[in-house]
Amino acid sequence: MENENKKQLLKVFRKNKYMRNIALVTLLVCIFCFALGTIIKSRKISSDVNIEDVTDTQVYANSKIYAITDCFATYSVDSSVTDEYYLALGENYLFVLNLSKSQYNDISKQWEEDEELEFVEMKGVTENMPSDLKQLAIDTYNEIYETEDLNSYNFNEAFVPYVLNAKKTPNDSYQIFYGIGAMAAMATNILLICFIINLISTRFSVNKIAKKYDLTQIALELSSGNNAEFNKTKVLFMDNYLVSYCAPYDVIKYKDIAWIYLHDNYVNGVKSTMSIMMMTKDGRLHTIAQVSASGKANNEQYTNTFNELVGRRPEALVGYTNENVTAMSKKNREETIAKLNEKDNEI
Repeated sequence: MENENKKQLLKVFRKNKYMRNIALVTLLVCIFCFALGTIIKSRKISSDVNIEDVTDTQVYANSKIYAITDCFATYSVDSSVTDEYYLALGENYLFVLNLSKSQYNDISKQWEEDEELEFVEMKGVTENMPSDLKQLAIDTYNEIYETEDLNSYNFNEAFVPYVLNAKKTPNDSYQIFYGIGAMAAMATNILLICFIINLISTRFSVNKIAKKYDLTQIALELSSGNNAEFNKTKVLFMDNYLVSYCAPYDVIKYKDIAWIYLHDNYVNGVKSTMSIMMMTKDGRLHTIAQVSASGKANNEQYTNTFNELVGRRPEALVGYTNENVTAMSKKNREETIAKLNEKDNEI
């Protein structure tokens, strides 16, 4: 019977907990994103457009490379090289290639292994050429051909006007989905950990309550229709007990309440949350409700919860006044509780 009563109380504490459901949603998002990213990454894309025929950016183009220079320009962020640029000789024009070191080494290796190899094929996405990169390409061209004839005005006579970024493909959007999937996986792990911690904490709270109160009586009151529940403040009022979903979860008998008052919490001088506090006869302080200070609905239910509590425990001291603080101080608490017990025995 006791186990059944514990299960019923556990069910009450868990009914406002959505971590498991949210974790399931984030897990589904994770699976969907990784699956979609994998599909995008693996799809085959044709690139029939030669870079010498391209007239726009973001075109997946190909080119035959008959010769390539060493890296002539780099783009760095925080002393870390992120892009390396090379000059490549195509069928009719030169063009600027954005390659990784491994791609450049692969091209060089192909020519080293096959001296009769006429050209190497390369694919990539066309991008605009920044003016400073264009000038570096001009300077490199004039240096290689020992001339000063090429300039920004006749640049297109020798060069394709776009950079071919061989590190990119139209499939690169898979990285976005992988990133979202990774964040969803991280969120799932965090939520599951929180759920497990919450599960352990809830069981601990129920076992603690079982040592203090008669679970059979609590179970009977939970099953009755005389309960008043406040969803925003997460407080359930029964005939003789209240249930607080404000962690740590708690069940408190009205006759054990000695002092009730309101408390505002401030962050950087701005009121952020409002709490309903109580002290029980054993001198322990409990936070039974806490809501955000913003929102009319929060304020209204916060006030109604406090009034409901005071109505169900009118014998308790109410309000954070100097008189009540003095009465509940360590020096006077025992005397105050004794008087309150006398009142409770008369009822």
